[in-house]
Amino acid sequence: MSDAAIQPLTSAIALDTAGAPPKPAIVVGERSIKNENGSVTTPLLYPVRSEGAQLSSITMRRATVKELRVAEGLSGVGSVSMMVQQLAALAPSTVDQIDAEDFGELGEVISSFLPKGRRTGAASA
Repeated sequence: MSDAAIQPLTSAIALDTAGAPPKPAIVVGERSIKNENGSVTTPLLYPVRSEGAQLSSITMRRATVKELRVAEGLSGVGSVSMMVQQLAALAPSTVDQIDAEDFGELGEVISSFLPKGRRTGAASA
């Protein structure tokens, strides 16, 4: 084997500007990606029109307790719809156009913002 066929390992690894390998994307739901600031971007399988432009993804920021309290008084679809409007700063008419499959993914993203319940450790004797 010739020396020309041997390449340093570092050439096969993409490095970011700080010299460390890039962090792997954290997937939420089936296809949504968690951003460094805690927001989550969901690519839409079925883009919608918003203010004359095509919307092919929706980014939602994390929810506040106040928003959770307001949504708590609504039922299923109404609750998710209100949360998408608030967290993505979208008009109700835009949210109304979202395909049911994309809407389900957005619901999973909203669920990922909620506490996962009480964590327990080993029982103490």
